[in-house]
Amino acid sequence: HRRAGAEEDEAHGTDGIALELPGVAPLSEQSLRHLLRAVHSSGAVLKRLCCAGCGLGDAAAGAIVDFVSEQALPLEELDVSGNRLTAMGLAQLCIAFERHPAQIYPRRDAGAGICAPCRLHADDNAIDRPLEVLELLGRHGLGPCPGTGCSRRRCLLGASLHLVGGLGGLGGLGGLGAAQLAVPASASTEGLTDALRAQLAQLGADSGAVARRPAEQRWAAERSALPPPP
Repeated sequence: HRRAGAEEDEAHGTDGIALELPGVAPLSEQSLRHLLRAVHSSGAVLKRLCCAGCGLGDAAAGAIVDFVSEQALPLEELDVSGNRLTAMGLAQLCIAFERHPAQIYPRRDAGAGICAPCRLHADDNAIDRPLEVLELLGRHGLGPCPGTGCSRRRCLLGASLHLVGGLGGLGGLGGLGAAQLAVPASASTEGLTDALRAQLAQLGADSGAVARRPAEQRWAAERSALPPPP
C-alpha cells in the first residue's frame, strides 16, 4: 500500500516492494518485527527497507537480521541511518548478509555483468571507533565494502554489503587500531557473534546485545506475543 510506505520497486527494473519508514519514531523492535513478518507472510519480496531516523537500537537490528536470513531473494538496499545502532548492531548486519543460508549476497548475474551487494546506509548512528570495528570484521571477510568506485550493479570487491559513502559514511572515524579477531574462520555464526561481542567490548565499542536464538525460533516465539494488526 503506497500510503503505508510499501511501494512497487520499479526504479531498478526488479520485482518487489520497498518499505519506507523514515522518521517513524519511536519505532519499537516489536512493531518492526510485526511489519517485517507481515511482509514475509505476504510472499512479497522486499527490495528496499528504509528505517532512517526511527530511533532503532541493536535489538531492532536483530529483527532486520532475522528477516534478511529468512528472505530467499536479496534485499537490495537497507537504510538504517540516523538511529542508535552500536558496533554490535553493525556486526550483526554484516554477519547476516555474509552468512545468509542460501548465499544470495552479492546478487550475481554473470551474463549481465552484475555483482551487486546490498547497499547499506549506516551514517549518524552510535558506532564508536568504527574504523577499528570494520578492521575486526574485515579480518574474517565480514566487513562491508567501503569503496567509492563501485556502482549499484557491480561491487569491485564482490562484497555482500556495500557501505554507502565509504568509510566516511559511518562518521566519527578514529585511528586504526591493532586489535585482532582471534576466532577460527570455521566458527559458527553464534560463535563468531560471541567472539565479536568480546572483541568489541575490549574496544569499548559494544553497548548492545545480540540475541542468540536462531531466527526461526525467535520468529515463532515472538509472533504469538505480537498484537493483532489494526
